[in-house]
Amino acid sequence: PVVSSTAQDIQNSGDTNLLEYLQTVPALNASENLPDENYGVLGLTGIDMLNLRNLGVARTLVLVDGRRHVAGNPGTAAVDVSTIPTDLVERVDVLTGGSSAIYGADGVSGVVNFILKDDFEGLRFRVQHSAPSDDGGGQNSSFASATWGANFAEGRGNIAASIEYSNDTALRCIDRE
Repeated sequence: PVVSSTAQDIQNSGDTNLLEYLQTVPALNASENLPDENYGVLGLTGIDMLNLRNLGVARTLVLVDGRRHVAGNPGTAAVDVSTIPTDLVERVDVLTGGSSAIYGADGVSGVVNFILKDDFEGLRFRVQHSAPSDDGGGQNSSFASATWGANFAEGRGNIAASIEYSNDTALRCIDRE
């Protein structure tokens, strides 16, 4: 892979959203979060879609553990990465060159492969909040997650469940004088 980010890298960044973290990769900085005021009528509110090399979200192949992920936008191949639980991500590999030779025409702009933890045991809670400064700059952001996992069949199987809540209140241009 051209870029590989571990779970520790993602957590150390302070980003609670996988899209926000991945936008720091130069090849993914054109990735999109569809805000409610523009796309709510289309049913695409809050969808986080990756856009490799600015060739379009439909041309970015998103895999989970090397397998194609279900599209988040009906009628296209664009994947909503906000459906991938942040706490179960072990690493993210971004491949931008030569991927169409391996994955076909779907990987024309590249491939983003989310590798999930396959042996998560225990219970993990995470809460994060940020508030704007007193002068009214920035956004208000809240994040909470709970992840549970257990092994069974003498360690040959694993089951995991994760639930997340995220709310970002953006600062709009009309919010300031």
